[in-house]
Amino acid sequence: MHTALLNDKIILRLACHVQDDKDISALARVCRSFSDPSLDVLWSTLDSLFPLLMCLPDDVLAIEAGQKIQTLKYTLKRSLTTADWDIFLKYSRRVFSLSSRDEFEPDLANSLKTRSNYYPIVGASVVDALSKPPTDRPFPNLRMLRWKSADHHALPLLRTLIGPTITHFLAFTNVLDKPASDLVATLGESCPYMRVFCWDTKAPFDDHAVRAFSGTVVSWKHLIHLSGVTLSAHALQSLSTSDTLLYVDATVGGSLPDSQVPKTIASTFSGPKAFLLRSPLAPGQTLATLANWMNTSMLCPDMLNVMSDTSSEGAFFDLTDAVSERCNWEALKVFHITEEVTETLTRFSQSDDILLTCPMIRPVFRFGNLTQLQIKSARTILLTSSDLLELAEALPKLAVLSINESAGWRTCPRVTMHVLRGLVTRLPSLQKLAIAFNAEGPVKEIDFEADPPGAPRVTSPNFSLNLLDSRVSPTNMMDVAAYLSDVFPQLDEFEAWTMEFPPVDAEDEDDWNDYSSDDDEDGEEEKVKSGSGGIMAPRQRWRMIEGMMNILQRVRAQEKVRCMAVTTA
Repeated sequence: MHTALLNDKIILRLACHVQDDKDISALARVCRSFSDPSLDVLWSTLDSLFPLLMCLPDDVLAIEAGQKIQTLKYTLKRSLTTADWDIFLKYSRRVFSLSSRDEFEPDLANSLKTRSNYYPIVGASVVDALSKPPTDRPFPNLRMLRWKSADHHALPLLRTLIGPTITHFLAFTNVLDKPASDLVATLGESCPYMRVFCWDTKAPFDDHAVRAFSGTVVSWKHLIHLSGVTLSAHALQSLSTSDTLLYVDATVGGSLPDSQVPKTIASTFSGPKAFLLRSPLAPGQTLATLANWMNTSMLCPDMLNVMSDTSSEGAFFDLTDAVSERCNWEALKVFHITEEVTETLTRFSQSDDILLTCPMIRPVFRFGNLTQLQIKSARTILLTSSDLLELAEALPKLAVLSINESAGWRTCPRVTMHVLRGLVTRLPSLQKLAIAFNAEGPVKEIDFEADPPGAPRVTSPNFSLNLLDSRVSPTNMMDVAAYLSDVFPQLDEFEAWTMEFPPVDAEDEDDWNDYSSDDDEDGEEEKVKSGSGGIMAPRQRWRMIEGMMNILQRVRAQEKVRCMAVTTA
């Protein structure tokens, strides 16, 4: 044997380049020198605990087939002996990355209903046995742990997996009771070198959970990625001293009124480059709550995504004003503002409408390097053509501009169709546009001669255009199609009237269900009730306009080929 192959590190490198597990297993059987490095590679990454269980003697486990759901349940025939544990630990010490699927008994009632094959699950007796290993650290080299469980009975097993070598911990569970929070409270000490931490749950964070997560997260000094957690305002401020933190996805915890949000000396987030911040899940906690927190900090992110489940008239401006005062104007590239669009939020009466106007957005105009601006809300949009052009002048690097893509503008837009040419001129990098305009006026009011043949147009083949709840009269459809096909000669995506929620001024809510569902492909005109005796459904009109645009684009392409042929001749 070559002397180089006597070095375990070299053999380990060679084994890492072998892709097939069968080949690695064969390599481990070549000789003693190859065995340990090859086994280290073979067992380094596991997507479940079952490979370890399969190494135990045949008389240890019993397999029971489920009667009502297709499962293979693994239970213990007898207690684990020292010899059994020696076999288990021989391989578990080699594991660097471990994932647990929905493999614990109570988790599977729903997920298995659609499975055609039998699915293995770990019975409670096996979980209990593995929770009591003969050593404190049955997985001494574990670095990455992905935990998925919907029941707290597996928490003792999770405790045995956790150790100081863990640097990546991702939990997908709806368990957030006191035992789970108590476990999280120990992670700061038991996993001091944590770099990536995610707790993905639909369970609400009570005060005990907020304190547990806050205390733990603040104690980590090497954290680079944090997501899915609810932290106190003080804890979020404490993270400002981190030199490593790059990504934060957190809810500002607690149900304190805005006036009690800490007003400490402003701190500076120098490290985090991406923030996703949510307001507390409590009554009255709007974007203004996040604004109050932001007024205690200085941020320097590339991406900022703020979300709230509740809306109020002044909350939007409070947020944008705070962001403009507390975020670095040159650093921010992506800005998303979301007020969750729910059935309740979208059923305002006209008198209860919450509005979005240009002054509410204008503080964002300071961020001249923005490439994405997305607003999602159920507000009625009262922007004009001048407002959009002012926005484009201030934010010339925008590639994505989306305003209320889910709910539409919820009123007859104050924007005219000609704003499209102005936006294209001012935003040369634009790739996605979602706005609404009004083209219901007489054709003579649409001055197509204002746009000469050489006017700017979008030539990118990947452009996405969503006209939301734009208005168009039947008599203007051909002219609108001609204008759009000229400004956007090639579109990758085109949509209109496909919002998730109907606008408040829809003629009849029952009719919305007709024209928001898939229409017939034969282009048959739908009718919507109205006092004038019936008009074509808006979505169907826009489908017909899209068809006209396709025809016009093909005609232009043929004309171009014909002109080239004449020129060549």
